[in-house]
Amino acid sequence: MLISYLQNCDPPVLPRLQEDFRSDNDEKRLVENWDTSYAQVESQLLETWPKNKESCAQLLIGYFDYYSRFDFRNFVVQCRREMILSKMEKDWPRPLCVEDPFDLHHNLSSGITKKMFVFIMKVFINSRAVFMSEKPTVARDFNFVRNYQDQLLRKCHQGSAPSDRQCHNCHRIGHFFESCPLKPIKDARRRYGSNSTNSSYRSNEGYRNYRATSDDSTPAGGDRLISHKRVKLCTF
Repeated sequence: MLISYLQNCDPPVLPRLQEDFRSDNDEKRLVENWDTSYAQVESQLLETWPKNKESCAQLLIGYFDYYSRFDFRNFVVQCRREMILSKMEKDWPRPLCVEDPFDLHHNLSSGITKKMFVFIMKVFINSRAVFMSEKPTVARDFNFVRNYQDQLLRKCHQGSAPSDRQCHNCHRIGHFFESCPLKPIKDARRRYGSNSTNSSYRSNEGYRNYRATSDDSTPAGGDRLISHKRVKLCTF
């Protein structure tokens, strides 16, 4: 998303290597039927190419402003071409869509849920307002920059992120419940009941050691078991 913003600044900070310097004579590099080639530009040309003279602080505020006004409902964030890319063209129904510049069928933000998308938009909008209007209330001493930075970050804080983007099975980020690596184990335990649990427990080395230790004390344990049975028989 940052690369896409820096490419769409006016004037841009970064070029589009897959479009700006490409020619018809460039050799294509196909990986799994996808063109992964890009223009091989000399370093001297790249050093003189940027025309944007804004500071890092101005670019940061512009980054918040750009995505606060971005039409995520209809368009895809991409860094491959200058022409806008619509969700209809990609057939992606997710709330936030970021195209992989090489694997064009891959949505890099496919794991973002609606709640997480709303949280991200709140962070963008609130951070833009804070960085554009917040005045320093700290003393202008030797630690002014650090204290002012802490003040801005506290104002931008929106609380904890939603937990619905985690897997409900293992509570980790990066996949959903349907593709959880622990799901087959949980399904097997649910299907076979306690048998699968007992069988896996018996195969444990610690359990075998426990059995070996308990076998050494079999007489004592056997006597207690026999006496226990006698007591039970006497009670009937």
